[in-house]
Amino acid sequence: MGAGLNVYVTVFLFRKNRVLLLERGSRKRFAPGRWTGVGGRAEPGEMGDLESAALREVSEESGIEAEDIENLEIRVVLSRIEDGDLTTVVFFSGHTGRESLHQCNEGRLQWVELDRVDDLDLVENARYALNLALPAEESASPGLFLAVEDAACGGAIRAVRVNPPASGNSAGTR
Repeated sequence: MGAGLNVYVTVFLFRKNRVLLLERGSRKRFAPGRWTGVGGRAEPGEMGDLESAALREVSEESGIEAEDIENLEIRVVLSRIEDGDLTTVVFFSGHTGRESLHQCNEGRLQWVELDRVDDLDLVENARYALNLALPAEESASPGLFLAVEDAACGGAIRAVRVNPPASGNSAGTR
């Protein structure tokens, strides 16, 4: 019996002083009624291109298309062992000028003022990643955070910043 790999992508899209968040549906098995970014499970064919998985999830859930998104970057990669499998959540952030959203089957999408985010019941890993992504959005050299959720320490998350590529070029920049 071997360990499996589960990969999820979550996107925080910023528009002016707001971030797009999803209030998960009340009937969802995981985190019902709690807030997170837009995303979901990466499909097997997307493992080599997680940016495409992130763009697909944003399009499916919000109607915002790839051409509407600028500066999509990986900000935080969070890993944890869960039921013998390695679960990794890759958090992206980017910008869009588009405000209109489609109806979402996963819950309720909302543009949230950045100063209201702390008042929401965010999923813990989403809150952690968003708190790292916010200063990265304002920095000319944002870097990448690698994080591990340690079940032995009550689910505490520990992160390490990784310097951005020296070239300044990113495959994830649109």
